[in-house]
Amino acid sequence: MVLTATARSKQRGARPQQDRSGGHRHDDCHSGASCPVKALRAWLNAAGIAEGAVFRPVRKGGKVLDRRLTAKSVCDLVKAYAQHVGLDGAAFGAHSLRSGFLTSAARRGASVFKMRDVSRHKSMDVLQAYVRDADLFRDHAGAGLL
Repeated sequence: MVLTATARSKQRGARPQQDRSGGHRHDDCHSGASCPVKALRAWLNAAGIAEGAVFRPVRKGGKVLDRRLTAKSVCDLVKAYAQHVGLDGAAFGAHSLRSGFLTSAARRGASVFKMRDVSRHKSMDVLQAYVRDADLFRDHAGAGLL
């Protein structure tokens, strides 16, 4: 699946939430630089992207290319940024993004069916493993003992 700047999800009649002015509503969003909606809009504006792939390679001189990032380049970026923040880059990869998203969604109580819509898992058993991992210490009998 490739995220594009012009695509809108019409899956099962779903519509993005909008405010009264017709713009995207992101009340639950973090403020400032950590807001994913603001960050995406800033990237699209800075890169001059009006259509096509959202995540693209950038040359050393800052030129944004007209093609999408490859799976290998995403993996390399994840490893490099993990290393940059002091983690073992070899322990991370592109799957870390998928795994982290699903585990976080499960911790927030997201429906496994909605998670499956995003992750496109064919097997509910595989998806359930992320949910079980996220619930491992929720309401644990030993909570508060230490």
